[in-house]
Amino acid sequence: MSNLQEIKDNWVQYRCNPIYMPMAGVVGSDISSNFLNCTLQSVNTYAGFVMDPIYQNFKILTDIFQFLMKAINDMRGAVTGASGGFMGIIQSTFGKLQNTIQSTVQLFGRVRTLMNRMMAVFAVMMNIVSTGVQTGESVKNGPIGQAAEFFCFHPSTLIYTSEGTIPISAVRPGMRLADGQFVRSVLEFDSLGTKMFNIGNIRVSGNHKVMLEGKWVRVENHPLAQEAESCERVFCLNTENHTIHIGGFHFKDYEETSNPAILSEFFRQVQAHYGGYISVEKIENPEKYRYTGILPTAHVILDDGSLALAKNIKIGDVLKYGGEVDGIAHHQIDGVSIYKDVQVAPGSWILNENGVIPVTDIHSQKTCDYIQFITRACHYAVASPTGEFVILDDHEVPDDDIHTWRDNEIQKEV
Repeated sequence: MSNLQEIKDNWVQYRCNPIYMPMAGVVGSDISSNFLNCTLQSVNTYAGFVMDPIYQNFKILTDIFQFLMKAINDMRGAVTGASGGFMGIIQSTFGKLQNTIQSTVQLFGRVRTLMNRMMAVFAVMMNIVSTGVQTGESVKNGPIGQAAEFFCFHPSTLIYTSEGTIPISAVRPGMRLADGQFVRSVLEFDSLGTKMFNIGNIRVSGNHKVMLEGKWVRVENHPLAQEAESCERVFCLNTENHTIHIGGFHFKDYEETSNPAILSEFFRQVQAHYGGYISVEKIENPEKYRYTGILPTAHVILDDGSLALAKNIKIGDVLKYGGEVDGIAHHQIDGVSIYKDVQVAPGSWILNENGVIPVTDIHSQKTCDYIQFITRACHYAVASPTGEFVILDDHEVPDDDIHTWRDNEIQKEV
């Protein structure tokens, strides 16, 4: 019993002894609880020794994995650095290539601009040369068709008519020449500034056309032409065949042609110059509507606003809108048209804000003597019961290019 008391007093010391563990209930301790506590203490005591090798192995594996991860990270860093350096090299190379290409493109652009400028210069030079050649040909072929250029004869030039030989200044529309041609118009002009030449015993303007060896040439280019004194007035005619035979020479008349193609295109260009409506009627019937004008009894408005009969207008008078009168034409025309209650020749051009319109409605087939003027502005004002209107004069358009074209086309005729 004495030993039992000692065990009980020192139970903490003996509690985990396998010999005394069954006696836990004797000393007042729960056998199951004591067994569980002792087992846990044993495990805690001996587990470290048992698990140390395993822990060491795991530590070795962990170190190996850490080493591998560090190596992988180092490799990744190296690859990243190499990639960055390589990309930097590529970017630098391509940047330099891009700069080089841009410089090359700019260089080619400047070369192209230089070539374009050189081509433009050559084009201008070619146009200058071409213009000079065309001008020379025009001068050689005939007079440049200026609106104020007149080609006519001295007033005392003798004309052979069916009524005898009379000065050209005495010829009247409706007379017949000795060769049977009908005289449609007689024109009188201020000759100041017109160079005159003698060819045989005929004094005529240098720009008038005369036949020479089957071709029309300017009088001033005829081998027999000699410069002569100018005169105050010059006269010319319009005939059926557009020719005048004087003193053995064959001259053109003032109008020079009845070629429908030339007249139609001329009328089209006149209308285009003023803009607006294009008259088909006058273009399709150019010979019918060629000559224009007003009756001698029509009232023309002067520059000061006063009225004067057309038959009383003289060269040098100043008309409203038209300026100074440089010439007067007397035409004999079949038919009468009416515009604003004023009788006008069929085909006469009326100028308004919309352009020019020819009066083509014929109210009477009566043959009448008409008057037409040649003014500085190529148009003038006519009075009517319903207000004034503007009519184109005999030259119709103040555009030298249009008259030059017409003259060059006539020059091609034989």
